[in-house]
Amino acid sequence: MTLTHWLRVTLGLLLAAGLLFAADDGPPTDKTLSRPVPVAVASVRVLMDNLNGPSFQQLDHVLRSQPTAQQTWKGMAVQAVLLAEGGNLLLLRPPRGKQAGTWLDRATELRLRAVDLSQAAEKHDFATARKALKSLGESCMHCHQTFNVPVKVEAFASQPVRSTNATSNVPQAPLPPAVPQPPVPRPPPAPPQPPGPPPQS
Repeated sequence: MTLTHWLRVTLGLLLAAGLLFAADDGPPTDKTLSRPVPVAVASVRVLMDNLNGPSFQQLDHVLRSQPTAQQTWKGMAVQAVLLAEGGNLLLLRPPRGKQAGTWLDRATELRLRAVDLSQAAEKHDFATARKALKSLGESCMHCHQTFNVPVKVEAFASQPVRSTNATSNVPQAPLPPAVPQPPVPRPPPAPPQPPGPPPQS
């Protein structure tokens, strides 16, 4: 047996062994490829009480009057982007069963309305921003009504949005601080009265 023939035989055996081991391992999986995949960690309730709810409340608070500061508009755009990302997080948490597709549609609608609001804030468009927030609140209510969630969401309502689920142990996120009112000026003190006439003897 020549050296060349021996090398060919050895290479063929090694190749056959490699194919055999590959067949035993089966098709590659996420674990074998070490690729990270998105996994839902927090519950939907935690997301609503600590991300979506506070962001909506803050936007509702700010848009009750027209902002004038650049920083306020920037903060509004950030809050709206957080709501849009909240929609993305909801896409990872569809319920099992026939309503999964509806859940994905509602979460996508939330994301789109929040993006509209963020774009209006970036343009300092007060009227469009208010309209977008109202549309966002309607999207939230549409989803809540579909899935029987007893939480009312309405932009510019007389009362701030709060959860009505009294059985939850998740603490409610604090409401945004109220706008301080200017102090009421006090009237000046009365001038001292002149002394009266001396008593008659």
